[in-house]
Amino acid sequence: MNPSIRAIRHAPVLGKRLLVLFAAITCLFVFPVPTTSVQSFGLSPAAAAPCSDPKDLNCSANTHDNGNGSGGCGAQSCPGGGGGDGEPDPGPGTCGLVQCPINNGNPAPVPTGPQVQAAYDAKGFPGIAITSAPLEKSFVRLRTSFWLKPDAGGPAYRRIPVHVEVGTPGAANYQNINAVATPVGVLWEFGDDRTLTCDDVAMEVDEEGLSACSHVYEQSSAHLDGGEYKITASLTWTVHWECLGAGCDAPAGDLADHIEIGGLAFPVGEIQTEAQ
Repeated sequence: MNPSIRAIRHAPVLGKRLLVLFAAITCLFVFPVPTTSVQSFGLSPAAAAPCSDPKDLNCSANTHDNGNGSGGCGAQSCPGGGGGDGEPDPGPGTCGLVQCPINNGNPAPVPTGPQVQAAYDAKGFPGIAITSAPLEKSFVRLRTSFWLKPDAGGPAYRRIPVHVEVGTPGAANYQNINAVATPVGVLWEFGDDRTLTCDDVAMEVDEEGLSACSHVYEQSSAHLDGGEYKITASLTWTVHWECLGAGCDAPAGDLADHIEIGGLAFPVGEIQTEAQ
């Protein structure tokens, strides 16, 4: 009889159990259980938790899951391709989320219209100043001419050009913008419930001191607060722009009309005649 077998037969019961446990552990290391046996029971390898922390760089809006599990890296891509076939080389050890460039690496587009509006907001439009003939005062049933004149030292009511450049020539966001603001007409409110729209803005009177933009008051202003009519002039400007460059919204466009408003307190009296 083999001496080893004889020793086992006479070993205590506890010793036998230890030997059996040792043999079982040895088999587990030598013959590992295949992963397919785990999947056959309806189980799957653990997946990484989804990205949820907005403060994490990899959780920003321009990151995309490449669909990789624990079995290695798959194809990684960004929206729009990023050049070539749209699947950039992920590089060694870059499984998980792919950091994608914003707008494929180009500067964010800048709307054209707001750039023009900002330029005119900075430049400003001429203020409103009203003049008349007769000057500063008129009389009942007397034809009175009105027109606009620039504020003292201010710009005239002429076309106002601006030029704006955005980005660098040749860049994807480059815009070369030329715009012109044009005064197109004045809405007059004479304070006696009557109005008049005149296309001419800074008109001059004729030899008789009259103009096409005129008004005749039928009643004096003596009954009004302060003894004056409150005249209002609303000057409308149109703004048209044209744009060259890859970043332009369109070749041309228009802003909403700009309106400048001014007022004048204007007394109107009765013509006095001497008794015969």
